[in-house]
Amino acid sequence: LQSSEFRMADSEAPNVEGGEEESSSISAQLGEFLANSGFDDKLYQFLQDEVTGLTIAEKGEEQALQVFEAYRKFTQLFDGEFTEFMNGLGISSMEEMSQRLAEEDSKDERASQFFGKLLASMEYESFVTLARNFNEADDDEEEDDSDDDEDDDDDTKGEENP
Repeated sequence: LQSSEFRMADSEAPNVEGGEEESSSISAQLGEFLANSGFDDKLYQFLQDEVTGLTIAEKGEEQALQVFEAYRKFTQLFDGEFTEFMNGLGISSMEEMSQRLAEEDSKDERASQFFGKLLASMEYESFVTLARNFNEADDDEEEDDSDDDEDDDDDTKGEENP
């Protein structure tokens, strides 16, 4: 599993290049902050450390307490990053941030979609889906590695594969 699989897709982030007005928008600044802060690497490392090996129940079933604990740590990570961003802009409250984003989002549909996805990722069910997808992708990679090892074993036995 490569960390790039869980990185924010460039097409989802607001445009951080372009005119002066666009580059000074909160959405552009947040997109740039997330891209430059290493948040995606922190997220990938978090998933590796906290989610790998957790048993994630199917959608609609009750999750283990460990999944909720991982979610709590995830929100702390996210809140820390978002607070750092807000402090850099001189925004002191989530209410002020929400108000400014709402004003900006009404002018920029792409920014609105981006922030909708970003905020939705903070919901418990979205986190559970992220954790499930991460573990499934990790399992798929292990199966691929296992298949490669079996092929290597065949080669070392001197047997020819048909």
